[in-house]
Amino acid sequence: MNPLTEPLAAALDLHQAGHMADAERGYRAILAEHPDHVDALHYLGVMLHQRGDNERAAQLLDRALSLAPDDTACWSNRGLVAAALGDLRYSVQCYEQALALDPAFANARNNLGTALQKLGRFDEAIQQHETLLARDPDFMDARLNLGATFASAKRYDEALATYRDALLRNPGSFEAHFGEGNALRELKRFDEAVASLHRALALKPDHFEANVNLGTTLGLFGKFVEAEAQYRRALTLRDDPQIHVCVGAAIGSQGGRFEEVEPHYRHALTFAPDHADAQHNLALLQLRRGNFKEGWALHEVRWRSSKYTPVNIPGLPEWRGESQGKTLLVVGEQGHGDMMQFARYVPVLAQMGATVDMWVPENIVELIQSVRGVRRALRPNFDSITNISH
Repeated sequence: MNPLTEPLAAALDLHQAGHMADAERGYRAILAEHPDHVDALHYLGVMLHQRGDNERAAQLLDRALSLAPDDTACWSNRGLVAAALGDLRYSVQCYEQALALDPAFANARNNLGTALQKLGRFDEAIQQHETLLARDPDFMDARLNLGATFASAKRYDEALATYRDALLRNPGSFEAHFGEGNALRELKRFDEAVASLHRALALKPDHFEANVNLGTTLGLFGKFVEAEAQYRRALTLRDDPQIHVCVGAAIGSQGGRFEEVEPHYRHALTFAPDHADAQHNLALLQLRRGNFKEGWALHEVRWRSSKYTPVNIPGLPEWRGESQGKTLLVVGEQGHGDMMQFARYVPVLAQMGATVDMWVPENIVELIQSVRGVRRALRPNFDSITNISH
């Protein structure tokens, strides 16, 4: 009988029972006498990964694999560690190596699908999960991951169908109710989405993301009072700057109550001074109050906020206040009314020595062209601005 079998079995029992410190001592005692013991290296690496010490876990697993390159479980666990370290490409290689050794290794294939999803390789991820489900239709993790992949690929109808298949097999699955609710929200079926997320929260009342997503869904449904309450519930679970922004926005959508809104944005900025959504929402609040100096200064961060897509025109740098000898392209970014209101400041730019072109929607081009100081009003396509100097 191998004299190391009993100590390894004892360490594994402790590990599986959650007695991590005692298990670690057992693994290290084996390695002190036998530094190349593959299983001790492997399972100690798994334990360190579970503890979050992924750098050292990777070193131990790499050592084990150098000694036993055909160990499929070790390759799969090395993939988990690579994913935890943010190296998804190597994670995929590890899972593929495990599957080359054992094509029936279900957990490795499931994890491969998840890694491919995170890399945005959605079709390949879907293929992996569907392969698993063809072999075992009741493999819930694979079905849930398939739903998540469809959702990531913005194929929400298929995500919804997948989550509902999961619920037929396990009506008590929190993850399936949660995924169903999120898919329904993206499909703008808000009343059904709210019902699904309530069912998810009945199973896990303290799930932070489910509380947040229910608040978001209620807000999209126009139920701002209920959304505010749900976000406040989420804040009891985690003091998160983004959720303070959400509370402020929900209050603001109800009209007035400015004195209640500002503290939430300020509080978010104490946690994260560069939080773009908090800065932008505070900017809009200050502008509404007439506090223009702070409002306009904060408004400059809007391009980093989640509500904006930055205007990036190749070859044209953003204007920083210079005027002499400059040709400026003023790009309309708000509604038609705001564009027309702000066009009245073009003469000020002209007086500063700038030549001004404006890029606006086609239906107000003629009107903007009549504004004093506008050299040209351009329609919104890149071809029209290729001959602008700056």
